[in-house]
Amino acid sequence: MSGSYDLGVVKLGAGYQARKFTGATSTNKQTVLGVSAPYGAFNFGLNYSTNKQLTASNKGIDLGVSYALSKRTNVYAQMQSVTIGNLAAAKTTRVKMVTSF
Repeated sequence: MSGSYDLGVVKLGAGYQARKFTGATSTNKQTVLGVSAPYGAFNFGLNYSTNKQLTASNKGIDLGVSYALSKRTNVYAQMQSVTIGNLAAAKTTRVKMVTSF
């Protein structure tokens, strides 16, 4: 189940999923919360997610910005941090340019 709401200044979103696998004794629960805000040609976004099953708990934070070069072309920059259980956070940075035809 998920949904979003546009407040005009920011967009808020949330999602939740619970799955029980065939023959499994536990349920996998996933949650995501997000917010995005436009500012001129920029769009800033932040997401927080969790994934829990039994005693394992994973979480991630995603921070990104996009810039509209034109109506069809955008440049994106994203930083992501994912923590799996008690392990140190894995960090990723991405930059990409996308155009549509």
